[in-house]
Amino acid sequence: GGPLVLAAFPGYWGRRPYFAEVQLVQADSHREIDQLLTSKNQPAIVPMLDQVMARSLESRRDRGYRIHHRSGLVLRYLCLRWKQKPWNNPQVRQALQLAVDRQDLVRTICLGYGSPANQLVPPLVFGSNNLLPPLNYDPSKAADLLKQAGYGQGLELNLVLLVQREELGRRLQEHMRPAGIVLNLRTMSRDDFFRSLDTANLFFIGYGSTSGDA
Repeated sequence: GGPLVLAAFPGYWGRRPYFAEVQLVQADSHREIDQLLTSKNQPAIVPMLDQVMARSLESRRDRGYRIHHRSGLVLRYLCLRWKQKPWNNPQVRQALQLAVDRQDLVRTICLGYGSPANQLVPPLVFGSNNLLPPLNYDPSKAADLLKQAGYGQGLELNLVLLVQREELGRRLQEHMRPAGIVLNLRTMSRDDFFRSLDTANLFFIGYGSTSGDA
């Protein structure tokens, strides 16, 4: 129940460390993270801050710490069952791609801590292609593609997502409305969400490329 304490080994063959001991502690709340970083007693490192905590810490003027930004291994995306209607039509898939404002999602949902995705892995992952162009938001072109695909009156979709992602779902509704897409949100608990993925036609999910290899 307490911290994991690691002591430096004096018989190690390489360069001696700058410190004799490291404690790995669990910090579950923003208050606990704040206490760790603002403590004058000992230095602390906090990995993987969430965006709300990072924004709060960066807004302080009297901070005695530094925040380092690094590209991550996690990518979040809309997943569709492409053999089913309407996704079996490539024009509908292209229309959906054009109806998502990725820059807005990074700015509002990620509070600026992210990058607009344009491929299946994030930039840090081996196999990522930095020559691919960005995927731009163009609801007018999306509407034209839907019309060509036989959905001139628009398209109604059900999006399955975790209840914690409801704000993101609301942003997607706003993005897609000018393209003629009505997006109905089906928010679920974690257990219900993962049970639904075998049959869901459209859902929002993420994964981490923990090996760093595409």
